[in-house]
Amino acid sequence: MIGVATNHTMGFTIALKNQFSREAGIIKGELKGLSKENQMFTQNLQNARNLYGGLALASGGVLRGLSGWVREGAQFEYVMKGVQAVSRATSEEYDKLTSLADSLGQKTMFMPEDIASGMRYMAMAGQDAQTVLRTISAATNLAGATMTELGGKMGAADIMTNVLKGFQLGSDHSERIADVLATATTHANTSLVDLGNALKYVAATSVDLGVGVESTTALAMALGNAGIQGSMAGTALENMYRYLAMGLSEFRTNRQSKAWEALGLSPEDAMDAYGNLLPIEEVLTKIGENLKGRGTIGIQGILKEIFGVRGKRAGSAVIRMMDDFKEFQNILKNKSAGSAEEIMGGMMDSVQGDILKLISTFKSIKIAYTAALAPVLRPILVGLKGILQGLQIILQNPMGKFFAVVASGSVIFVFLAAAVRGVVAALGLMWRTGLGSFGAMNASIKLAWQGMLGLTAATQKLGAMQFATAMGTMGPLTRVARPSMVGGSMLFTPQYRTQRGLSNYGMQPTPQKYPTFFGGIGKMTGFLGKALGFLGPIGLGVSIFLPMLKPILGMITASRDETKRLAGILANKNKEKISAIFSNEELMVQFGNLTANEIVSLFKELKAGMEQLYGIAKSLKIIENKDPLELLATFGPLINWSKGTRDTYHQVLNSSE
Repeated sequence: MIGVATNHTMGFTIALKNQFSREAGIIKGELKGLSKENQMFTQNLQNARNLYGGLALASGGVLRGLSGWVREGAQFEYVMKGVQAVSRATSEEYDKLTSLADSLGQKTMFMPEDIASGMRYMAMAGQDAQTVLRTISAATNLAGATMTELGGKMGAADIMTNVLKGFQLGSDHSERIADVLATATTHANTSLVDLGNALKYVAATSVDLGVGVESTTALAMALGNAGIQGSMAGTALENMYRYLAMGLSEFRTNRQSKAWEALGLSPEDAMDAYGNLLPIEEVLTKIGENLKGRGTIGIQGILKEIFGVRGKRAGSAVIRMMDDFKEFQNILKNKSAGSAEEIMGGMMDSVQGDILKLISTFKSIKIAYTAALAPVLRPILVGLKGILQGLQIILQNPMGKFFAVVASGSVIFVFLAAAVRGVVAALGLMWRTGLGSFGAMNASIKLAWQGMLGLTAATQKLGAMQFATAMGTMGPLTRVARPSMVGGSMLFTPQYRTQRGLSNYGMQPTPQKYPTFFGGIGKMTGFLGKALGFLGPIGLGVSIFLPMLKPILGMITASRDETKRLAGILANKNKEKISAIFSNEELMVQFGNLTANEIVSLFKELKAGMEQLYGIAKSLKIIENKDPLELLATFGPLINWSKGTRDTYHQVLNSSE
């Protein structure tokens, strides 16, 4: 009968399964299709978001880039307007200057705004627009050949115009000056800035004495090789010129006259028939030749009187380097023409030169873009300015001031309200997170505590399955369980025992409550876990520490046992050392008249002191390889001896010595 009932039950179950599984399969397929459509819709939304978000970011980047273009173009225009104002250029000349700055920028390593800055400094030096148009190329070549800034104070344009003015040369000498200065910087230890500072100090006196720019520059080159550079070189040369001229004039002092006489020369030997100074190289050559054969003291005295205290530095250096000075002079006068442009062209004929040209061309595009936008952009900017001016007028009125205070207060209130809401939200989140963390901590500690005692869920479920299987053989599962009380104890039918065993471990939706001793340990551990969870972090620490308690106690016990073992070995070694003393007559002699008790007390105290200093293990290694007297001599001074033992220790040391 049991087999028949079982077959009927299985057939009924299969029929029900087929009835519901077919409809369930249809619904499952529909849901799967809807899920795919939902995924596709979501993916399309994401793609659209990414596309339009990327376009928005790209648009923002383009707008930032275009605004940068406008700022650079506006800066160039602003500098060129300054050039127009200083040079008093007409509109036609302004257009020519702008076009020239753009074209020079594309052909050289300088940007258009650098060319514009150079033009401005040349105009500040007094050059009109036409002159700037003729001379800016020379200044550009000079800056490129000397690797110097073109514009700005002490830039190439500024230095070139200073030299032109200082030596009373017209703008038609711009290329000549550019070539001289470029050649000087490439043949001597001096820079364009050093030369500019030197020449501006000596230019006026050079012109007064008729010394050309090439000769003065050659003197500055010679001094530069001697380490006298910049304004120091210019000051030294100016003093040399001035004192030399004073010593040749009718206002010379007696000491200056005696100096010339000591050289065997007269003032007329340094001047022509018209009273003009002979070429400076001839004068310096005569002085140098007539100094030969004289003592060092005499030479110093003569040079000091001829060139003065401040000019002697330059005079002495140049006279010693006359060959270099003449070579420099020859190069500047005869071999410098076209050098600035040649050096510049050689530098630009390189990869770096091409890169700089490309960058400059790109800058020119920005300038052209700004110029094209100017007719539209300027009215917009003027209109915005008018709006701001109107707002300023409103704010200056009493009503405007009132609205300003109200608006400011409103903004502050909005920000404060937002800040308070943010703080409240943060506190609420922290409170909820804390409660959640507290509950999670409670559950975790409870689970850990139950697991520590070996009552894991897997073990319990396995026991339930075994229990249910054993009880299920005692009767069919279809009858309703009816517990009855007999003599104060609960009697269970096989069906009830089976259902109870399964439901208690999650096999049914609603477990049944029942009195049994099987759950006693689980309830106790659950209560203990809740108690530890209630303690929060302290409970968590306790639950972590308890499983570690046994290993820690084991380690402490093992360490204590090992210490005892080593202490016993150390005591035995100490006894061996004492025994060695008594068995060795020579050692006994070293210990003098000490009794056996005194020797034993001495070494016991030595052992205790070494244990305190080094520990048992290290003391054991030390005692192993040393004889008794060596131990006392080495470690005795470190031991805090008692009063009686200290005397014994010193007695042993004195006997051993």
